[in-house]
Amino acid sequence: MDSKDPFSIVDGIAEPAFAVDEKHRLVAWSQGSEGLLGYRARAILGKPCYQIICGTDVFANRFCDANCPVLNMTRHGERVNSFELNLRAATAKTIRTNIAIVVLRHTPSRFAIIHLLTPLEPAKKQQIPIQG
Repeated sequence: MDSKDPFSIVDGIAEPAFAVDEKHRLVAWSQGSEGLLGYRARAILGKPCYQIICGTDVFANRFCDANCPVLNMTRHGERVNSFELNLRAATAKTIRTNIAIVVLRHTPSRFAIIHLLTPLEPAKKQQIPIQG
């Protein structure tokens, strides 16, 4: 097992995780991701990630597309802080997640970006007591 092989690394993670290469292609998909999002690895590997998960920010604005900010930050050597993202499941249901990023660099222009997903509960509306 090559320590820089994203498939080997992601395959060993029990939690939902996936990896994309420098061209946005899904190159690894964990069983945890299959369970959370419902997509089978064999059906989606090699496809652009943004076409599968269709991520949106907390305000439902499109986040994932051909101009991926995570990919652009990685290309520029910037670190990516964890962030919340809504992902589209195979059932079209929206899954709210927190995503942490790990970058595996083969060369400056060849890399894989591992996305570690933590499902979040839907936001609860706060009840503000009425006074007076």
